[in-house]
Amino acid sequence: GWIYHLELGWLYAAPGGTPDSIWVWCPRMSAWLWTGNTTYPFFWNSTSGAWWWYYRGTGNGSGGWFHNYGLGLNEWH
Repeated sequence: GWIYHLELGWLYAAPGGTPDSIWVWCPRMSAWLWTGNTTYPFFWNSTSGAWWWYYRGTGNGSGGWFHNYGLGLNEWH
């Protein structure tokens, strides 16, 4: 179900996820993101087909800064 990340805000966690491997739907990105406790703050973005890195500490409950490795750009989501 829906989970609240203190920095990124609301995310939908796919059923069957574990701390080692979890898919979450990010409404702001309109994308499924995969991560795990040994992968975070890296996310695999299924829409862009690229790895994204989350700049921890940049979010305020309604998004945050990410580095999109596919485009080589920093983006707010």
